[in-house]
Amino acid sequence: DPAWLQTIQIHEGGDCGSIRTTMKVLKGSGVAVAAVLDGDQSPIIKEGIFTLPGGLPPEKVLLGLPEIKQHLQKTYHLDWADFEVREKLASINHHEWIPRLAKCVLMDEVSLTRELARVAAGVLPENNLTKMLKETTKQ
Repeated sequence: DPAWLQTIQIHEGGDCGSIRTTMKVLKGSGVAVAAVLDGDQSPIIKEGIFTLPGGLPPEKVLLGLPEIKQHLQKTYHLDWADFEVREKLASINHHEWIPRLAKCVLMDEVSLTRELARVAAGVLPENNLTKMLKETTKQ
């Protein structure tokens, strides 16, 4: 919803503990605010704290999509299975996956993340997160 997006600001908030603490302070101030945590965290809907769909960290959801793997193969000639083994992704923190991938395909992390998010947005099913965020930020 482009019109709604123009009415809000999006900020990176840090780890889930910091975000939860910040939300308590901001909610008490009367500011219309909502937070979105990774899908492997627990939401607190009544406090305006939501989670991404998928039930997993976003890196695992994103890089687990067959369409993303196809995109990486087509665009960068990167075989995901080979990359996963070579970089030992199973044994490292998932927060390192995008930086390693960006380095491999010679892109900066932000640009690569945006590119892959656009691919994912075209294939993931719609959910009610946007609706809940709209309702929360109108209060």
